[in-house]
Amino acid sequence: MALGDIEKKVELEVRSELGGSTVFNQIGKRNVLTRYNVKMTRFDKLFESRQWERPCLCKIDVQGAELTVLRGMGEKIRSLDMLIVEVNLIERLRGCPEVFTVLRFFFENDFVLLDILSLNRRPLDGLAAQADLVLVPSGSPLRADKRWLTMHNHESNPDVR
Repeated sequence: MALGDIEKKVELEVRSELGGSTVFNQIGKRNVLTRYNVKMTRFDKLFESRQWERPCLCKIDVQGAELTVLRGMGEKIRSLDMLIVEVNLIERLRGCPEVFTVLRFFFENDFVLLDILSLNRRPLDGLAAQADLVLVPSGSPLRADKRWLTMHNHESNPDVR
């Protein structure tokens, strides 16, 4: 099964590289091991009767299909306290959204960037290619403390004046 924004059948390519399976065509060479036709469904339909225990975290690592999965969440996205989403900084898969498009979706749905967990660089030239972003609702208590440091940090760090 695949998650998306509509109900349909899609072809999923299983690739030799770990975590490289996708419904998108890669730019450049790829090593496809096999293909499967799978049902795509919406997140909000799959979990329509589900009430989450709070706090609720959702991790999205879908090789270019981030925006379709997010759109398929519908109003269910409002019941999430945090999302970790792998985003592309370059279009390495044909038709996949880049980071600004994904961030625009989050901002339009009242989510903000809280942290960047990782940054993956492409072997070709070392440029940043993917990142794992942490997003939370704009009113999240995780954003309440606006201080730069605490007195304990200040006293234990000789570089802080």
